[in-house]
Amino acid sequence: MTRIRRPVAPLLLATVSCCMAAMAPAAQAQSAAPWFARATVAMLHDTNYLRLADGAAAPAGYSKADTVVSGTLAAGFNQLFGAGQRAYANAELRANRVLNNTLFDNQGWRAVAGLDWRTAGIVSGELRVLTDRGLAAFDTGTADVLGQANLVTLSQADAVFRIGRNVGLNAETAFGWREVDYSAAFYDSREFHEGSASAGLRYRPSDRSSIGVGVRGTRGSYPRYRDLGGGLFQADDYTGRFVDLTATYSVTGKSELRARLSSGRTRHENAVQSDFSGLTGSVDWRWRPTGKLAFTTTLTREPSQDAYFLASAVGTVPLEFSRVSTALRVAADYALTERVRVRASVAGTHRELTQTLPAGTGGLIVLNGTDRTVVAGLGASWQPGRLLTLGCDIGHEVRRGQPPLSADVTSSSLGCSLQVLLEGRRLEGR
Repeated sequence: MTRIRRPVAPLLLATVSCCMAAMAPAAQAQSAAPWFARATVAMLHDTNYLRLADGAAAPAGYSKADTVVSGTLAAGFNQLFGAGQRAYANAELRANRVLNNTLFDNQGWRAVAGLDWRTAGIVSGELRVLTDRGLAAFDTGTADVLGQANLVTLSQADAVFRIGRNVGLNAETAFGWREVDYSAAFYDSREFHEGSASAGLRYRPSDRSSIGVGVRGTRGSYPRYRDLGGGLFQADDYTGRFVDLTATYSVTGKSELRARLSSGRTRHENAVQSDFSGLTGSVDWRWRPTGKLAFTTTLTREPSQDAYFLASAVGTVPLEFSRVSTALRVAADYALTERVRVRASVAGTHRELTQTLPAGTGGLIVLNGTDRTVVAGLGASWQPGRLLTLGCDIGHEVRRGQPPLSADVTSSSLGCSLQVLLEGRRLEGR
């Protein structure tokens, strides 16, 4: 493979990647204005772009380190109407140009739309749909990841129906659909779709706190779990049954806590090594001790399908083939001055890995293992005007795992971004 280099200037017209989206200040991630339009140009240098194992050299024609020039064009609206109802939507087009490993140039998108509604009585609900397409994170477990640009498409739809008032006892029912697709045929076995339904009761003693209990069921399938040859595949269908306990508590302007503890099991028809029984859940704590300083702490423990979507919401993740993932992330944001903000974060993930591979004798080999990943980041942003933001971030990633399902990986990155934001008149009281 011959590596092609291109001049940098035309690449500044490209749109931003998912990994660069995190560089924009959190305060601007969701504008409080009724509409916005945003353009971003970013550049990121990564010392191990291909996520190769420590000590491994890049294959001929590839570069281990690389620089990605990206940009985004985004627009959306967030409109209140009626008595506390809201409609919102935003979409972005992005493209990435990889300076050395040009094979991985890619384009993608992200679109989100939703509706928070209520009737004149006690019935209310939420609707939300999401689609996202971008380059899948590199996976040290399979060398074939370098054969082509592997794009992953995430699709999700959720609906919640609620009977009850803001304070008191509420009955809730929810439905969801999720799907993951890869463009590379080699990853057919990791594509899956899943439907879910839940029902429960939630008690709100005040508008600042609630406790709830519910039951949840999931049914999904890996339709191409095993290649039988001749264009035939064996599917791996799975089901999940869970009991959920939830709680929320907030102190206006200071602290907000959301927690869920689930007990249940997941059973697979063919990939029985991925079966799981036990406790899962999540804790999200947002604490603002002062007007300038804010902390966010998130702890999750989820089966692989749920873990994939949780991690994908905040950035790229390795191609999931885990049984269960446990992750902890702590982030801080500090307003150094009216126009300068600094941020820091550290996240750790532990994965219980499992994968089924064909054996040379025609049978199957089941592989098991674990890996641990720690990612730390430090960044700052400067807002010389209300509509313009400059930011830079440095990051370091360390993964410790054993072949063949994982490997020791180390990588450092440095990136900067320029964002121009246009927005409508801010809504009063928002």
